[in-house]
Amino acid sequence: MVVLFTKVLTLPYLFIFRFSFLFRMEKVSNDLLYDLTYAYCII
Repeated sequence: MVVLFTKVLTLPYLFIFRFSFLFRMEKVSNDLLYDLTYAYCII
């Protein structure tokens, strides 16, 4: 329950970080970040 609550709190920050990342990095970095985000959601 605590872990889920923490993930909900950190999720908006992940999206903000990710979108700022998209504008600055190449597509390869975007794909890597997407994989990291996907793995985070599974965990």
